[in-house]
Amino acid sequence: MTRAFLALALLGALAASLWLLWSPSAAPDDGAGPSGGGRGVVQPDRDVPTPLSEEASTPALPSALPATPDIAEPRRLTPEGIEVGVPPPSLEALVPTAEDLPGHLSPVRGMNLPRKHIPIHIASITPKSQQQTAEIADGWFPIFAPREQWDTQVKPFQDAVKAAGRNIEDVPINSAAAVRVTDDVEGGYRSRASGAAFYIARMGDFYYEHFNRMGFADEANAVRRAWADGGSAAGAAALPRDLVEEL
Repeated sequence: MTRAFLALALLGALAASLWLLWSPSAAPDDGAGPSGGGRGVVQPDRDVPTPLSEEASTPALPSALPATPDIAEPRRLTPEGIEVGVPPPSLEALVPTAEDLPGHLSPVRGMNLPRKHIPIHIASITPKSQQQTAEIADGWFPIFAPREQWDTQVKPFQDAVKAAGRNIEDVPINSAAAVRVTDDVEGGYRSRASGAAFYIARMGDFYYEHFNRMGFADEANAVRRAWADGGSAAGAAALPRDLVEEL
């Protein structure tokens, strides 16, 4: 019984070795095989035919395809020796123009396909980040801005846009908003309160400080205390109804 088991084990090892030697998928694609290509084919001897030729395993790419920019992320070291990534090329460098399209897509040549500039709007809420948004962004997304404070929040931002030498018409303000059609009005307000309470109590101090700057320090503190004592439902219930309706 032992001899038979050993014989089977040896046969299995021999079969595995032969499979590794001849299998196209088992060979590393390092480009350094004896055939000069090494693309999924191992040739122990140049005179021994392989079961899969390199020509058959590597289909030719159409010559009309446009060159693809190299987006491999280069590496560099900080003065402290920490390896960090260098930002990849800009989006504009990666988007082909109509003239770069292969020949079989020639009917679309001349069309205005990709946009050369993708507008970037920043949802900034701290004074410093709003100033930066006014200087570099294409637009601003205010967050958690009560209706009663729209004017008091918009004017400082537009002043910063002017101070940066830009026209306020060129830097639009687009507040993210949603429309909810429902018969459950109270459920809609509870959903809005739950979202605001989560940001105040569970998203660090970023949005908590935002409510403080808007003059709602007492409300923000009440939300945090209620959340700590009774969870999310208690935190949402701690927001005053009038504030929830303004958000």
